[in-house]
Amino acid sequence: MRAILSKLKAFVKEVRSGAEPATSNSETIFDGFTIQLQAHELAFYDEVDGLICSKQRGERVQRKMLQYQQHCTMFMDQLFYKIKDDGQTTERNDVMKSLSRMIDYLKNNYPHYFSMDGLVPLIELEDRLINLKSQHQVLFAGLRKRKVNEEIEKIFSTFYNGQFSRKKVSYRELDYLEKMQASLIKFLHQVSNSPLERLLVGHLIYLNFNHRSFTACVAELMQNEASQKQNEKEQYRFWCALERDLNSFEDVNLMGFYPGSLSARMQLLNFVNAEIVYFHRKADATPTKAALPGVVESSFRVKIALSTAGLAYLIRLFIETAVVEANPRSALLRFICRHVETAGIGDELISANSLGTKYKQVVQSTALVVYRLLKRMVRAVEVQFPGVVG
Repeated sequence: MRAILSKLKAFVKEVRSGAEPATSNSETIFDGFTIQLQAHELAFYDEVDGLICSKQRGERVQRKMLQYQQHCTMFMDQLFYKIKDDGQTTERNDVMKSLSRMIDYLKNNYPHYFSMDGLVPLIELEDRLINLKSQHQVLFAGLRKRKVNEEIEKIFSTFYNGQFSRKKVSYRELDYLEKMQASLIKFLHQVSNSPLERLLVGHLIYLNFNHRSFTACVAELMQNEASQKQNEKEQYRFWCALERDLNSFEDVNLMGFYPGSLSARMQLLNFVNAEIVYFHRKADATPTKAALPGVVESSFRVKIALSTAGLAYLIRLFIETAVVEANPRSALLRFICRHVETAGIGDELISANSLGTKYKQVVQSTALVVYRLLKRMVRAVEVQFPGVVG
């Protein structure tokens, strides 16, 4: 093995330097160069095949095959920089193609020994990144057209732009980038269902996009959705449903972009499990109240014909018009959660988080419901006290 690599190294060094044999016949020079190059290439193939057929096995073969791959990549990168500095020549181009064929021979004929964690030669990386960038615009046009969550779009933009500037990328990483981008473009083109964002997140989990910023963004979206639930029981059911859905995902063979990290599914599953454990511990820590002698705790709650969102907006109007003083507001909201029953909630308590979120985020449909309620109140005053209003 050392012999063929040493010969290749010397040959590449000679080609890099641009040295030519001392002869006046240029065709003879080129013919001799071509024959010599072919001889080195065939000798390389023979040595690789001989290694596989030899008595050596296991890790020793793996180690030597890795050396072949690394040296061919190193020779190609040396030529790549030489071409960048001094320009292309026929000899340099031919040697580059020959070394590329050697790497392809290893990859195609002995994939079991080929290291996907090995670096992609710079000339191949440059070409593949150009193709990736050209499709990159197609991907982002699709994301904007389908009005995907801006935070998810930003994560993709930062992630891909970071990869485009790298000089060292492994075969595994580059293959993943190409496959994921192609899959997302196809997904955005074919899927027309209305809950696109949820489907897109599911597709990225399937592709095992285990980038921390992505899983953190999804976790935040989950928390926001949970906070919209009317009460803690509904929140608990929400987290349990997510746990079931994540457990139902099939484990894909596609390696994640970060092989050493947990899969996207497991990162999110751990987060969901932590939320469920929080509910369990909170329930265990809640003391059972013993009734004091002579004191009966009232369980009476005021029933109102409004949703939790409508109640939140009504409270907001009371506070903004100085009908109710709320200092601190959080204490008032907790009091209302314990003593007010909204439409359809049953025996459950209103979630303080849900009420607080809806207090801050009012949609037009909710405002319209409250407006109609207030108009009914005004009409009642007009009936009871004619001429007072207006």
